[in-house]
Amino acid sequence: MKVSYLLLLLSVTLAISVLAIVPSASGGVTIVSPTQGQHFSAGQSLVLVVKAPNYAGQQVTVYVYNPGGSQVYTNVFEIPSNGVLNVTLFNWPSTTSSSFIPGNYTIVVL
Repeated sequence: MKVSYLLLLLSVTLAISVLAIVPSASGGVTIVSPTQGQHFSAGQSLVLVVKAPNYAGQQVTVYVYNPGGSQVYTNVFEIPSNGVLNVTLFNWPSTTSSSFIPGNYTIVVL
């Protein structure tokens, strides 16, 4: 069974962001971090923690899109045997760029 979750990251500025989590499927998957309402500062790590005990050993692909819809991050991870994926995706940059602009960021976990 393929399960996907969509995380919408809303940022007021590049340095301060607010997160809204919108699950697009169920199936024993819980997104622990980032949490709704969490704020991010420049240099802070974006850590993704997903509890998916029924999917241990399976691969997931993580995408992050900026407000313009451009992909700014992608990676494939394997859910460990304990069923908890805990990964640092990246550190928020200290300045804006063509990739990291203020606005709504979307995190997709497939």
